[in-house]
Amino acid sequence: MFKSTNAGQTWAPLNGGRSIRHISKLAVDPHSPQRLYAAAVGGLYRLEQEADFGCGGDCNGDDRLTVDELISGVNFALGARPLAACPRFDSSGDGTVSIDELTAAVAAALGTCLPDVFPIDLSDFTQFQLTRSRARGFCPPLDAVYDAQLLIAEDDRFTFYHDTLEPGVPGVDACVPDLIGPACAVIRPQPPRTLTAADADLVRSVFSQVTVHSRPDPGCRTTDPCLINSFRWERVTLTDSLCDDRRIDAQQSAAIGALLKTLRTGP
Repeated sequence: MFKSTNAGQTWAPLNGGRSIRHISKLAVDPHSPQRLYAAAVGGLYRLEQEADFGCGGDCNGDDRLTVDELISGVNFALGARPLAACPRFDSSGDGTVSIDELTAAVAAALGTCLPDVFPIDLSDFTQFQLTRSRARGFCPPLDAVYDAQLLIAEDDRFTFYHDTLEPGVPGVDACVPDLIGPACAVIRPQPPRTLTAADADLVRSVFSQVTVHSRPDPGCRTTDPCLINSFRWERVTLTDSLCDDRRIDAQQSAAIGALLKTLRTGP
């Protein structure tokens, strides 16, 4: 079994290249897209694609980054996006990737062939975090989720942790400094809750199509924001600041805010 992530230009073996005979059906795990099931002679096989396609760094955990690991990671990043204009790594066709070829491909990915806007699927995550920081001011909403974490345990159950920002009493409470608006507000931790199956499906649905902008908004210098929301899924970190070159779409930021509000309320 082989897989291509660039419309058939190149192919790489799945499951470490081990042979599986007479495959009749394939299915992707809807909750873990890196997992593929194959019905074949002898039974049902579960194929983990992560080792071949989902690693962008120290894939074998030896604290060293080899050229092969770097090439595999960048190939995955390019192949997962609509980047038909990007050059192939082995542009000379001699079966090897030179430093010059690798440099040219990475430069192209960071430049002209990376689309201004593209969707990514972040539903297959193990931890998510929302944090808020000040911009030219600081105006997080009161009586709402202030920061949050979603963690997935080994049994595939989601646990939701969050703090809220609530009105406080000056001179009595430890007020958050430099807030715009209220005289005093305090951060209050809330009890964690285990999400229902319906809640978990809603989380995966919202995170399955995250819209990313790869360039700052042209009008970012004329805006006067008072709050920056940061969203992190393992290695992927996005903000909703118009001046960032890896920013989440404003509509998506609002959708995640609505999701966290729903999770806070609970069943």
